[in-house]
Amino acid sequence: MATIKWLLTKFQGFSISSEVVTRACKAGAMDLLQLFYENDSRVLEQRGEIGRGHSIKWGNLTMSAAVLSRRSDIVWWLHRHIPDANYDLDAALRSALIMGDIIMAEWLASHGARRSKNSVDITTRGVAANGRLDVLQWLVDKGRCKNIIAMVPIAAQNGHLEMLRWIVDWTLQKNAAVKRDVVAMAMSAIHVAATHGHLQTAKYLRDIELQAGCIGYTMFFTGDGLDVILCDERVSGKTMNMAAKKGFLDVVQWLYTEYGHDCQTDIFNIGVRRRGMDANAMDTAAKYGHLDVLKYFHELQISGETRLQCTKNAMDGAAKNGHLCVVKFLHDNRREGCTTVAMDTAAAHGHLDMVKWLHQYRTEGCTHVAMDRAASLGHIEVVEWLHENRTEGCTTRAMDNAATTGHLEMVKWLHSNRSEGCTHDAMDEAAAHGYLHVVKWLHSHRTEGCTERAMDEAAANGHFKVVQWLYVSRGEGCSSSALDYAAACNEFEVVLFLNFQCQTGCTRDAAIDIRDNHVEL
Repeated sequence: MATIKWLLTKFQGFSISSEVVTRACKAGAMDLLQLFYENDSRVLEQRGEIGRGHSIKWGNLTMSAAVLSRRSDIVWWLHRHIPDANYDLDAALRSALIMGDIIMAEWLASHGARRSKNSVDITTRGVAANGRLDVLQWLVDKGRCKNIIAMVPIAAQNGHLEMLRWIVDWTLQKNAAVKRDVVAMAMSAIHVAATHGHLQTAKYLRDIELQAGCIGYTMFFTGDGLDVILCDERVSGKTMNMAAKKGFLDVVQWLYTEYGHDCQTDIFNIGVRRRGMDANAMDTAAKYGHLDVLKYFHELQISGETRLQCTKNAMDGAAKNGHLCVVKFLHDNRREGCTTVAMDTAAAHGHLDMVKWLHQYRTEGCTHVAMDRAASLGHIEVVEWLHENRTEGCTTRAMDNAATTGHLEMVKWLHSNRSEGCTHDAMDEAAAHGYLHVVKWLHSHRTEGCTERAMDEAAANGHFKVVQWLYVSRGEGCSSSALDYAAACNEFEVVLFLNFQCQTGCTRDAAIDIRDNHVEL
């Protein structure tokens, strides 16, 4: 604060942008705002002090920022002292509604703030997501949100059951003819409620569907360009899969009870899989360590539920994530087993207890990937154990990747205990990522060296000390790409060094970047 006072007093003619004033409002810095006001050239001019002060930009989002920080005193102060500023009152109103400040919203509306009466915009979504029924009721009473049925999936996703009941009741009271739309929206929202763990909400929505006796309704259309609102899913195998992934046992049990024998809903068929999605609910429950859900599925399957499937991915996934109790259960109660992926990924993630257990009780073993990946992530205890107890060994990728990730102790251990060594990628990547201590050690203890890529990528990433050291200590140098990369990333010090010390030329692209980034050479 003292520095700002000194600057405003010592110099004249500053232009303080609305972004700066907005930050002050967001921080609730009333003292700073008052200081700006006392040094505003327009204020000083009104007092007869011509030619003094600074140009302060008060408008735009300043009032909105004050609303978001819950500083109504700043809002009143701005309105009283700078009433003619070009405030974005509409943005301030949106902020007030999202914050649930009805008094502020009333005041802003009375001073000219407007918003569309019919649109389902981000403000209304925020109100529904936050469960602010009082604000939603205010919007409806003021005629500013007529299509509130579109808020059902948002309220359902966040478990706001009271709001859901009010939306449905209000909509049906106003127009019983839209019952079909209400039911269709409720059906579309069951999935999102269930997959977020809101069982009571899902049950309420399911009751609406069943009471209407209209299985097979299609998704309704809002007519305002928001035909897909948060969720375009009906309850399906994806619903069960996601509930299993999150460990919602009560939801899983309810889904099976409610839909398990529904001929129109295959609760265990996820259809077309998205990338990264597990194939079935049983594998998913195992992978994410939800033993209670896994046991429930297991009991269902052995009691005759043939649609439930379990594969080797179950134990592989559980091992990867360190869920030893799940792995033990699968080993004792199932026959699918696992693959070498189990130990490989357990080692990669540093789960030494898992690695030891798999080694003792399973026969699948691992591959060199186990030590390679464990080394790359610095799990030295795992690497040491694999070295002593397994024969798969590792490859040059072990030291290369350990250097890449800056794990010098791992690099040293591999150097002393393994014979695979590394490649020039070790120093190249260590330099690229700024690990100068690793670069120096490799330079002193290994013979693989590096390539021009070391300095090129160190320059691109702004690792100035690495660039300096490579220039002094290594002979590979760099290519013209080094200056290109540094200029493109606005790495000023590196550009200067390469230009003057290395006498490195640049391409036309670098010259353009230097010009655009205002780097003066």
